[in-house]
Amino acid sequence: MGAGLRQDGSQPVRLIRLIFPRMLQVGRDVVDAFLPPLCPGCGCIVQGRSLFNLCDACSNAVIACGEPACLCCGAPVLESCICGQAGSLHFDAARSAFVWSGPVRDTVLSLKYSRHWELADEMGRIMAASWRQSGLPVPDLVTAVPLSPRRYLSRGYNQAGLLAARFSTSVGVACDVSLLCRTHFASSTRGAGRDERRAQVAGAFAMRAGRKVDKMNVILVDDVLTTGSTASECARVLKSGGAGRVDVVTFARAVKGL
Repeated sequence: MGAGLRQDGSQPVRLIRLIFPRMLQVGRDVVDAFLPPLCPGCGCIVQGRSLFNLCDACSNAVIACGEPACLCCGAPVLESCICGQAGSLHFDAARSAFVWSGPVRDTVLSLKYSRHWELADEMGRIMAASWRQSGLPVPDLVTAVPLSPRRYLSRGYNQAGLLAARFSTSVGVACDVSLLCRTHFASSTRGAGRDERRAQVAGAFAMRAGRKVDKMNVILVDDVLTTGSTASECARVLKSGGAGRVDVVTFARAVKGL
């Protein structure tokens, strides 16, 4: 199809890119009408609409981070504070909506590995609500932790980018999900310890040529905050590029014992 249509006055957009999301939503509505959604936490059938299609039992198992015990890293309990553990954190503050456990973990993994892109819409809105309650400064720009080109090609999308786009829409702030890029491929940090994570992400990010963040307040979005190593390295790069402040917002965060 033709590429005459343009988005934001500059980027050509093929008609199929405009039509496909609508077709996809219609398809999901038809499937939902005949096949009730399954709870991502336990796999049982969920009747009616609910948060992330969680059943009542799994919904009750969701743990909100609530008021942070540490105003810097946003840890809900001091035992899970990463400020001292991660060395010098380069971001100014971090906040998360939920504790990384049970149904929340299943929801994130469904978005990340099972192509349930529709989850990002509700997740991003909740992250925006969590940010509003935090009292952190209003950002000038929202961005996302990038994937390596290899992982992006294999997965087909960046879950952090999807969350950042929905988050920015909810808070009414411009979003540039391609502000940062990976400079080299690193093995997955999933299950890695603090020191290993720091070593893996050291020097792994850079700002794309031509991007400017001079004196801007930037919010960096990701799905999960664990040791803070990845977020800290991204924040270091942003501040080296001129950002005045970098805050981190994630959907979930790891908490000791949960």
